[in-house]
This record gives sequence, C-alpha cells and structure tokens, in this order.
Amino acid sequence: MFAIVGSEGFHTAYVPGKFRERKVDPIQKIPHFDLIDGSSQNPQQSFSQSFFKHTHSGIQAYEDVDALLQSRKLILLAKDVMSSPVVSLSPDTKLLQAQDLIQKRRFRHIPITAVDGNVVGILSDRDVLRALANPAGSNIRSSANVVQSSVRHFMSQPVLVAKPETEIRAIVSVMFEEHIGAMPIVYDTGQLAGMITRSDILRVLVSHPDFDQWI
Repeated sequence: MFAIVGSEGFHTAYVPGKFRERKVDPIQKIPHFDLIDGSSQNPQQSFSQSFFKHTHSGIQAYEDVDALLQSRKLILLAKDVMSSPVVSLSPDTKLLQAQDLIQKRRFRHIPITAVDGNVVGILSDRDVLRALANPAGSNIRSSANVVQSSVRHFMSQPVLVAKPETEIRAIVSVMFEEHIGAMPIVYDTGQLAGMITRSDILRVLVSHPDFDQWI
C-alpha cells in the first residue's frame, strides 16, 4: 500500500511511526487498588478481570459501529483522486529552473524522477526558499552558485509513496500522521503515476460532504 523510496530508487515498506523519529512518553505503571467489599479475591486479579471485561465490550462496540460505517462508505482510491499527468523534474535540473516553474505554475511540490520515470525525491517551495536563504547549509558558497546547482542537492528524500489502488482515507491518515503535504502515487514498477496533495483532499471534501465521517 505504502512504500518509502530512496534517492537510488530502492523501496522499503512503510512502518507507521518510523518514517520520522518521535519521542514517546514511557508507559506509567498501573497503581495498586484495594478491594473495599472485604472480598478475599486477589485485588490485582479483580482489577484485571474488570478492566478486561469493560475494555473488551468497548472494543466490540467500536468494531460493530465501524463495520456498519464501512458498509456505508463510498470507497475512493488514489487513482480516483490523484492529479495526473504530473509535471516532474530530473535530479540534474538547475534550481533556478525549478524556482521559475514553482513561481509560474504556483506549485508547492514537484516530484523528482530518474530517467526511467521512477520517483527519487520531491522538491517543495520551502526547499527552494531554504536553499536561497542559507546557501552555506548546502555547502555552497553563494546564492549565485545555489541557483545553478542541481535540485538533487536540495530535494527531500526518502519519499513516502503509495499505489494507485490505495484507499484515499488511508492516504489522508498517513499524510496527517507524517505531516506531509503531498504524496506521489507510483505504479508497481516505481514509475510516477500521479500526485495527491492537500488541495486534492480539499476537493474531495467539497465533492463528498460526508467525507469527514468516513476518514
């Protein structure tokens, strides 16, 4: 469904929470509870049984509601929503050309593809602005040299991608979780098929008023 593509075009499986590092608070130990009815039953066993009973019933209720909603959902796939064909650039494209394209076409993200059409990176308007504002950060001496450098030095990689048959609600969830504004859609061969951006998601929201109820 989802994969992570590196600069050399290699694919690895996407694992939620592993695309970017996160700090997770340690799990707190459950405090000891004393029974107040004088029962001789082990307090920890009593609490565990009660906790399991209520948790199980809650999970079952959630699954029943989810099953009902699933039966009523309009299933949209990435291929139904994605923008296609997509303008892409070569890794050897000069940053000046990319900047000009972004300004004229008002792009926020441009996929970077190899000669075979496989996605190897993605360039955002923020990547361009960051490069121009801080040339030293790219080990380049001046802004004049930056704009003549290839985009391979500034593109974001690895890239999180999805297949055309991926459900759009899953894509929305991953984009929200990973804080990304665009996701390239690729065929099984790795070649670019399309792109889904936040604008595409908003268009779905407008076209399907009940969209917020089934994501």
